[in-house]
Amino acid sequence: MLKRNFAAVLVIIVMFLALISFLALRPAETPAIATSSGSSAIAVGTVSKSCTNSDVGKLCASQDSQIKTFFGSGLYWVFTSSATNVVCQTSSDAITWSSATAIVDAPPVEDENTTFSAYYNSTTNIMYYAATWPSTNEFQVRWGTLSSSGCGSISWEVSKVNHTSTYTEPSVPTITQDSSGDIWVSFGSRESTTQYDEVWECATPVTSCAWTLNHSFTGTSHHSQFFGILNNMGSNHLSLVLGCTGDTPTCGPALVNVTTWSGSAWGSLTTIPTNKMYADSGSVISVGNSLYAAFSTSTDGVDFWHCTYPCTSITQSTFDTGIVYGVSLSASSNTGSPTLWLIAFAANKTTLFIQNSTNSGSTWGSPIVVEKGAYWSHGNDMNAMQYSNGNELGIMYGTGTGIPYLVNYAVVHLH
Repeated sequence: MLKRNFAAVLVIIVMFLALISFLALRPAETPAIATSSGSSAIAVGTVSKSCTNSDVGKLCASQDSQIKTFFGSGLYWVFTSSATNVVCQTSSDAITWSSATAIVDAPPVEDENTTFSAYYNSTTNIMYYAATWPSTNEFQVRWGTLSSSGCGSISWEVSKVNHTSTYTEPSVPTITQDSSGDIWVSFGSRESTTQYDEVWECATPVTSCAWTLNHSFTGTSHHSQFFGILNNMGSNHLSLVLGCTGDTPTCGPALVNVTTWSGSAWGSLTTIPTNKMYADSGSVISVGNSLYAAFSTSTDGVDFWHCTYPCTSITQSTFDTGIVYGVSLSASSNTGSPTLWLIAFAANKTTLFIQNSTNSGSTWGSPIVVEKGAYWSHGNDMNAMQYSNGNELGIMYGTGTGIPYLVNYAVVHLH
């Protein structure tokens, strides 16, 4: 009996030791957040720990209205501020990221990462960027073909050349390309107490173009930034959404307006009927000749609206998701009638969620948690891919309560 008991105990000990060995030697699991049916985060990784400057750190990934991430050449691309440069990093899985490569030399620290925006043409595999220097009244535009080898292997087609803005303190640029290949840039500027949005054009052939001021839109006296968000609407048509930071009704002719470019002239302004919209905390995307926009409001909800070229009438809806700041809008495709995805931080500042609409924003599904527990560092410090890569959508966002601030990246699996 004693021998049988000893043998049984020995077997149990051997099995226990084998289990410990298995747990110790198995590969670490990919960080993931389990969510309800409809969406799940398949990767949540840290892109950068370089955001250590107290002025820049909170806005390393800002802002929602600009483009800072996309998928191209088999890689996720992100552009963040390192306090001394705008840097590029890439990853094939959103977990392991390349080292930082400086793309724009020494942008002004005081304006964080809001002085840079990109645009990616998936058909030509060319990335374009616009950067501004408020302290010297300059802007820079450059573009190049992407490579699967990452940031250091971009084949730049033009050299770095700075151009002088019409007015002072250019900031918050956006950039796009129209159907004919012309490149367009918009950015806010000012002269004394009057604010403007300058729209510049580089007509084909773009490698030898002379940048010309196409139009200046005038805001009013205000302490916040007046700026525009450019999008390509096909058939050489463009859209420009004009607004400013904050919710003070004295900003601009109204807080948010939209106008469209016919190919030869800008149309009249169409006012979005609200005076509580944060233009710096939201995003605008185009799908064919349709425009979709979502902004957070001072009533802690989301103001969603869309229009079809020439955008003389607006379809609008407002719904409460408990959002304070931070709204990005994405689409499953840049053609047809895609599923729309709204990404935002909840009011508790620790939950990133996503919800979708399959009927152009008339109704929205229930919020689904992407990540919980990462403290949101600033209201508009978030950027999502404008269009998903198949059923995968990349989202970058700043986290942390102090130095060093981090930039996290989540790849969400869409169903």
